[in-house]
Amino acid sequence: MSPKPASLDETRKHLKKREETIIFKMLNRAQYKHNPSLYEEKLHARLQDQEVLDSHYKRYKVLEERPFIIQGKGCPKHTFIQLPDLDTINLTPLILKAYLHMLPELCEEGDDHQYGSSLEHDVTLLQTVSERVHYGAFYIAEAKYQAEPELYESLKKDPCKLLELLTNKEVERKIYQRVRNKAEVFQADIDPAINHIVNPDVIVDYYVGELIPLTKLGEVMYLMKRSNPQGEGLEEVKEQLSDSPYYKL
Repeated sequence: MSPKPASLDETRKHLKKREETIIFKMLNRAQYKHNPSLYEEKLHARLQDQEVLDSHYKRYKVLEERPFIIQGKGCPKHTFIQLPDLDTINLTPLILKAYLHMLPELCEEGDDHQYGSSLEHDVTLLQTVSERVHYGAFYIAEAKYQAEPELYESLKKDPCKLLELLTNKEVERKIYQRVRNKAEVFQADIDPAINHIVNPDVIVDYYVGELIPLTKLGEVMYLMKRSNPQGEGLEEVKEQLSDSPYYKL
């Protein structure tokens, strides 16, 4: 028997706990310079090496763990998800693109030759963000669907209406304020003569501009694919949602 999906309250608690992990990992990556030469080939190779290792230990049999590079393993067993292939809702290409766009704002400009450490932090941060986005996409969407199945079924072919129904702007505002407070508190006792201080706006903007919108894109995709696995693709749906006032706060 497949387990029941987590409740909306349980899912939100899980995502709230993930905030500290993501913020700490961002602050840790910021202690190294941007090192832009890494992002031509080396990050791809480092991610692939990590994912090959992780796959041996069944990481990608966990619902919310989606790979960036290696081919996925389909739908994990014993889950409430009814999709034949989870890679139809794999947001990792968009997560990687958003991360590389944010990185010059997070880190000091230049090259400090600390390539191994920089890549290590890149990989662990990307995997944590991906887990958070996909967990939210699957579990939040399913919890909301279970609360009002007929309503969500009636909108399954309209991504913009689904997005509007899924969006709770008050909850999003609380998330952004909480993230800002944590980014400030975590750096309150840091000596700027020793460590690089990150402007909290960088972290909040990443949540506002990328992390939460990508989660909501995943929720919409899941609800559409739940009824029609052969339906519209990720880029098509993203293009339809990008101008919606509900996509970003």
